[in-house]
Amino acid sequence: NPVSSTSYTINIAIVGAPSNLSYADDVPTYGVGQVINPPNTPTIQGIVTFYTVSPSLPAGVVLDQTTGYILGTPTVVSPATDYTITGFNPGGSATTTINLTVITVP
Repeated sequence: NPVSSTSYTINIAIVGAPSNLSYADDVPTYGVGQVINPPNTPTIQGIVTFYTVSPSLPAGVVLDQTTGYILGTPTVVSPATDYTITGFNPGGSATTTINLTVITVP
């Protein structure tokens, strides 16, 4: 306007979809009552805002929705099952499948 002016800087980041999601162990076998240590960790290209898994992991096994780590202490036997894990961000998603089993340990 004739009296004064103002300005403001906006930083805009373009986020592409993550890609190439995989796990250190894509066919893990865990023992009932044994802590998953170290956690099963993902490798992914790009930024991930959150992770999901389908179907739900066996009781005591957890997918950390922020890091994608699979951790916990299994509490029940579970046959080999395919689990679909997806990492999301505003630009899209990347998916992988692991085949996880929980066994009784003598």
